[in-house]
Amino acid sequence: MTVPSTDGGGPDARQYDAIGARSAAAVAASASNAEYERPATIALLGDVAGRHVLDVGCAPGLLSAWLVERGAIVTAFDASVVMAEQAKQAVADRARVFVAELGAPLPLAADRHFDLMVASLVLHYVEDRVSVFGEFRRVLAPGGAVVFSTHHPAWTGRTPRRTTSRSRR
Repeated sequence: MTVPSTDGGGPDARQYDAIGARSAAAVAASASNAEYERPATIALLGDVAGRHVLDVGCAPGLLSAWLVERGAIVTAFDASVVMAEQAKQAVADRARVFVAELGAPLPLAADRHFDLMVASLVLHYVEDRVSVFGEFRRVLAPGGAVVFSTHHPAWTGRTPRRTTSRSRR
């Protein structure tokens, strides 16, 4: 995953490793995640029972756990070792969880394997989305779907400079 932290895009994998449990707790409790983004994403997934699902950028595994509880066959990955370990704890032995870089070839996935891919609040970190979506296409089964969400620029520090009447003169 190419995760620039200098352009306001958010922390990189090493930073997520450093903040570990604090980040997981924040993701679970955040109103924007728990009350807005996660329910909206889940609503788009439909019936996941028996479907092979790839959780892209799984973070602490909240969505992975939701998926396995509903009968999905889940493979998940995150660039952060700490986040992947937390996801493993969240799903126990009910899913496969890996550390992998988004934007690189996914050795954990065979061609046309996944019925569904979900990338919750992760794609805005990636500079080369063409490569990412090319890899999605490779591992997605015919008739499969990709559900993704992204942060609003205001959430990641990319807010426009405030203009006052004095500065407009």
